[in-house]
Amino acid sequence: MNKSKKICIIIAISLIVLGLILCTASCCKWSLGLREMAENIRYDIQNELRQDNKDTGTTAGDKNWTIQELRFPASEINSLSVITVSDNTLLQLNLGSDEIIVRYPDCSSYGYNVYTADQTLNVEWRQEDILQTLFNWNGSDPAVEIWLPASFMDIGKNRIDMETVSGDVTVSQINCREFHFSSVSADLDITGGDFQVLKADTVSGELDIEGNGQSIEANTVSGDIEMRLTAGPEEYTINFDTVSGDISGITGYKGARQINVETTSGDLELEYQLSAGKNAQ
Repeated sequence: MNKSKKICIIIAISLIVLGLILCTASCCKWSLGLREMAENIRYDIQNELRQDNKDTGTTAGDKNWTIQELRFPASEINSLSVITVSDNTLLQLNLGSDEIIVRYPDCSSYGYNVYTADQTLNVEWRQEDILQTLFNWNGSDPAVEIWLPASFMDIGKNRIDMETVSGDVTVSQINCREFHFSSVSADLDITGGDFQVLKADTVSGELDIEGNGQSIEANTVSGDIEMRLTAGPEEYTINFDTVSGDISGITGYKGARQINVETTSGDLELEYQLSAGKNAQ
């Protein structure tokens, strides 16, 4: 085989390999594009169904959708881990029993895996078929509800981790040793919480925190932060770092409780419970 034939063969093989690479890349891009299109279709359908239900007063939906309920003895659980995508999550106090109750939407193509491992209760989002989910969805706003008994509220013991993309998280009258929250655009709303450690990270979600903590850390890019602290201002040392966000309510006290806030353009507003002889403004 002469030199020119070898060169031609090498060029031909190179072109074939390049064609395979381009074909693979195109297929991957097409697959991602299809998934994005399906998500957009689901979003449009959800909005239309919400409007239809609002106009007609109906809640008709696919019979395949159900609300599942599971119960776990609180004595066997030391921590809670919740992972969602767009469903809202409600954490509430269970005054009726000494069990942890989990309620969640479920169908053949969409739902949650709920299980315990190493004394941790895990609630993890599951989606097996996005197109099937579009047709099973019943037009409502599904939510995960978790009821925690008083025995779980051992502030020196338990930990809660919440991870979501756009599903808002509402926490009411919950105490624990550590509470960790992370989201892209989801809001966090805490009422009456007491934590040793509270850490919240979000890109554009808003953080609304009412309660108390030994150490509070909040980080956002554009999300605003509002804290209504149940102790007096003299109990806190506050560190705030921002590029263009506005600040309201920071005092010069150097208390034992630490608050560290970092934003790019998000605002921070602080309010305090007034102490005797002290002015919170």
